[in-house]
Amino acid sequence: MTLPNKKRKIDKVSKDDTKIIKDDTKTTKATTKTSKAPAKTSKESTKASKDNPKMKDAHGSTPIITTLYQQSSEYGKTWVEKKPPEVPSATITKFKKAAILVRKVPDIESTIDGHYIYVIEAIRIQSPHIINACRQLFVDAGILLAAAEGTTISFVPPFKILYFSYESIVEKESGLDEGSVEKEHLSLLIDLLDQTLEETKNEVAPLIAEGLMSFKHLWTLFPKGTIVYSKVDGQDRLFKVVEADYCSVDHGNYLRINGRFVRFDGVDFGWAQQALYVDSYKGNARITSLDTYPISFRNDTKELEERMEVRGRKVLDFQDIHYQQYEGSARSIMSDSRYNVSELDLLSEIVLTNLCIDLWQNNCRHILTRKVQS
Repeated sequence: MTLPNKKRKIDKVSKDDTKIIKDDTKTTKATTKTSKAPAKTSKESTKASKDNPKMKDAHGSTPIITTLYQQSSEYGKTWVEKKPPEVPSATITKFKKAAILVRKVPDIESTIDGHYIYVIEAIRIQSPHIINACRQLFVDAGILLAAAEGTTISFVPPFKILYFSYESIVEKESGLDEGSVEKEHLSLLIDLLDQTLEETKNEVAPLIAEGLMSFKHLWTLFPKGTIVYSKVDGQDRLFKVVEADYCSVDHGNYLRINGRFVRFDGVDFGWAQQALYVDSYKGNARITSLDTYPISFRNDTKELEERMEVRGRKVLDFQDIHYQQYEGSARSIMSDSRYNVSELDLLSEIVLTNLCIDLWQNNCRHILTRKVQS
């Protein structure tokens, strides 16, 4: 039996169908070609990176944040990515609740049997009772205090403000009610200061009794507000101390004392500041032999103040134009340096005016004169 010959659509394709297939093939090829465009761009980018490898490894080219932690070792301080163990939160809370926090570090220059001696690096007062009771003392010493809760004050060696304020702190503590929180906290501070400042007091007291002072403890002579004597340009001068700090330069170490004095600029009187210096020295020195020292160590304090007052009144007598003759030494400070000073002897006519006074004090004290022909 012969089966009917059934034609399958796939066996024969009409011309129109062939055209459609060809058109579809073109469309597919076109689509494929278009889809390859982004890949080509990516290859071009990769090629550009290969051509310029510096861009790939350039500083800051990776969009990440890296955190480093400082660690100390026998070779010094290093930075690592691994986070070291942190102080437990309970310990941090305990530290914050302490009225006074004392930090001690090993003194690398002092050892006993191979062990370091720990010395105080800083004292942090965290007690609001201490801060409120001594607020005016600290403000007068130059500390700016915020009224916000949680305010703390840190002091570092040689603890000058605490040293100079010790007697006032003791006086305040003695005036508080027994059993009060304020008295308890202030007593705690006084006990700490007795231990911390004991060595300094024991070394300074006998020196002052003999009219001597070491360079190490020279700062103890210059609390804020002290009237000090010094010679400036060969003239006796008095200043009121603002602050005193040790400094180091190529020429050596010295104590720099910033002092206030009354200045006349040719028009008005007002406060001005000037730096005074005491160079370092070995051993002990007699206080009155220093370039700058408190006037209280002089035997002629009253006479000196009277001479200074008479000289000061002379300034008022030279308010207008005056022609004078000057015989003596003159100095010219070529820059703001205590080491670059030239000096010469003069016999000169000079003109004193308000303008000259202003030029004198604002231009490194250069002296302009006309030499007299003899």
